[in-house]
Amino acid sequence: MAKIVIIGLGTAGVSACLTIRKRYPKNEVTIIDKKEFDLLHSCGLPFLLDGRVDSPEKLKYTLKISGIKKHLNREAIGIIPEKESIKIENLESGERENVSYDSLILATGTTPFIPPIPRLRELKDKKAFVIKSLEDIVKIKGVAKKAKEALVIGAGATGLEAAVVLNKRGLKVIIVEALKSLLPKALDPDVSEILEERLKKKGIKILLNKRVERVDVKSVTIDGKEIPNDIIIISCGVRPNSELAKKAGIKISSYGIATDERMETSIKDVYAAGDCAQVFSLIDKRPFSAYLATPAYEQGKVAAINACGGEARYEGALATFVSLISDLEIASVGFNKVQAESYGYEVVEGKVKGLTRPKWFPEAKEITFKIIADTKTGKILGAQEIGEEGTGWRINIVSLAIKANLSLEDLSKVEFAYSPATSHIPDVLLAATDLALRKLKSQ
Repeated sequence: MAKIVIIGLGTAGVSACLTIRKRYPKNEVTIIDKKEFDLLHSCGLPFLLDGRVDSPEKLKYTLKISGIKKHLNREAIGIIPEKESIKIENLESGERENVSYDSLILATGTTPFIPPIPRLRELKDKKAFVIKSLEDIVKIKGVAKKAKEALVIGAGATGLEAAVVLNKRGLKVIIVEALKSLLPKALDPDVSEILEERLKKKGIKILLNKRVERVDVKSVTIDGKEIPNDIIIISCGVRPNSELAKKAGIKISSYGIATDERMETSIKDVYAAGDCAQVFSLIDKRPFSAYLATPAYEQGKVAAINACGGEARYEGALATFVSLISDLEIASVGFNKVQAESYGYEVVEGKVKGLTRPKWFPEAKEITFKIIADTKTGKILGAQEIGEEGTGWRINIVSLAIKANLSLEDLSKVEFAYSPATSHIPDVLLAATDLALRKLKSQ
């Protein structure tokens, strides 16, 4: 019987725990986590903010599995690899103790990045907030009740979701993004423009290629202009929690804790999974971190199998992404055109604006789909989709196509189901694929 210790109970940690109990039930599992409860469904926090999730308790998840030892409200403050031991501290009493392991899985997650804007850290949790915990949502709701002017710094998914919520509450909302488009990691500017126009129609002001120069108690300064402000949402990405690993002598990078295909770190019998881990892209094996729940779940499973003496390999991440922002569903997978070209690819693209059903059928919805491929091989590199709610499922088909190493030619021959009540013929995904294929063959 082996003793497996998991530090961190997010998606990767839960996945590792479940995998061990299902596949290796004789092993002992110990969990160390700073929370007072098990898992928080953090992707649901924006929906708790807007009221679609009506209770914080619905975002909490308890592992109802026997044979697990939990050290909750405890923080791992040191790893001693040569002794296979972890020093933990009780966050309530301050007491410390050591926990031994045969294999260790680090699933320590990430911390929101706070940009070095004058006075921003000083005003954090007073008028400036991240969206990371249930406590953050309580504080935001409290300040938003009296606020009139809101600023969102950063145009990632969480920031845009928060901007829509505050707009619905009647606040004047400004989004400031240092790059030239919304959702810059997921969408190319030409696709992002569709979302930008929709948000502007709702009265949200968007400032691209701009930076906040200063924040104060009652204002913010942008481009030298002081603007009234009551509440700030910080959505500037995250940084991997890798300090614990670094102190233990484990190799890390800007992407996180370095791992191999087995999710093992530079120290034997120590694994890392989820947002804290540097993995690699499935497309070209370059260092990568997806910061998404689905790859974290798979990484946790792979780490658990190997930690228990089994054999599993992680094949790489694609950053398959979907979000509902306002009344638009946005999805992407793999590289966008900007990323692909920056990585040295020559790309061909097909972008089509279509309908989800025939135009003569009720409730036909607009959808734009863009697919990107390598001109040398025709291999698919990525795709983007934006349309009304319920349209984002197509991105999963492209994710599977990339994993199966399909070309544009291969994907163009996939047989889709059709009924005018549910779909169009040809589907916009296939129409975009055919367009890219025609461009490729004409070169």
